Amino acid sequence: MGGPPHVGGIGRAESMHKLLWKRGLVAAASGALLAMASVLPAAAAGGPPPAATALRVLANQHFANLADESINWGGYVVTSPGNTAVSGTWTVPKVVSPPEGGSGGGTAGSAAAIGIGGYNTADLIALGTEQDLGSGGSGGSGPTAAPVYYAWYELAPAAQTKISALTVHAGDVVHGAITMVGADSWKIFLKDLTTGAHFATTVTYSSSESSAEWLVADPSPVTAPESGSGGGPTTVSVLPLADFGTLSVSHALVREDGSTTSIGARTHLGVIMVSAGEGGSGGGGVPEVDLGPVTPSGSFTVTYIPPAD
Repeated sequence: MGGPPHVGGIGRAESMHKLLWKRGLVAAASGALLAMASVLPAAAAGGPPPAATALRVLANQHFANLADESINWGGYVVTSPGNTAVSGTWTVPKVVSPPEGGSGGGTAGSAAAIGIGGYNTADLIALGTEQDLGSGGSGGSGPTAAPVYYAWYELAPAAQTKISALTVHAGDVVHGAITMVGADSWKIFLKDLTTGAHFATTVTYSSSESSAEWLVADPSPVTAPESGSGGGPTTVSVLPLADFGTLSVSHALVREDGSTTSIGARTHLGVIMVSAGEGGSGGGGVPEVDLGPVTPSGSFTVTYIPPAD
C-alpha cells in the first residue's frame, strides 16, 4: 500500500472502514455528529432547523448513562433494526493542542458524526466533521500544530470521502442527514447553517439498517483483537484524542420503519470512550469523555475529559 495516506492533517495507516464503531472495545470510528435532510420538516422545506444548543461543560456524570465502552468513540446508539434515516445538528468544536511533552507530539484527532450500521456489523454509512491537529500537511506538527477542520462521509468498506466543496470552521453550526430514498439508495446531506453552504449527494449502498449513532470519535486506527485467527491482536497506534471541549448535539432524530422520532423517545445506549488498556483493549482504561443525558427533544452533550497529570 505504500506509506499511510494523509487526510487533512492526520496520517491514516488504515482506511476508515477499519474503524467501524463496534461494541466491546474492538474496531471503532471516524466521523462526526450529524443530521438528516428529508426527516426534519424544516430541512425538507428548505429552511434551517433551530441552532444547536450553546456549548457548556458538564460536571462528571459518573457515567450514569454508560451501557458500553470503546477505545475510540463515545456517544449514543439506537440498536433496534429498521433504521432508514438519522439526523442531527451540532456546532463544530474548536480543538486545542495537547500539553507540551504529551504523547503524539501535538498530533491528535477528533470527529463528530452520525451513522447507520457499524455497531457490531461490517456495514456503515456515516457523515461528519473532523477536527484534527495535523501531522504533516497544512496542520504542521509538534505541540503547537495548527488545527485542521473538514467535512466527510463514508461508505464502508471504502475509505472516507472528504467533502472538498464544503468548507467548515470551528464554531460553525452544521446540520447533517443520512436518508434512505429508495432501495439501496441514500441521500447524504450536510448544511453549514452559519455560512449557508451545503452539500448533497445520492449514493447506492446496501445497509443492514441495524443501528443509528450520534458520536464523537478519535478517528485514528486502533488495536483490535483478531478473533479466531490465532495470530494475536492487530496493533495500530491510537493517536491522542484532541481536546474538543464540549460538543452539543440537538435535533437527534431517527426514522425506524417509517416513523421519525427523537432519540429521546427511543431506547438508546450510551457508550463511553476510554483509553486503551493493557493489550490494546479498553479493560482498565480511563474515561476520556463524559456523556450528558438525552433530552426528550433529542439534545445531549459529549465532554472531553483531560488526562490526569
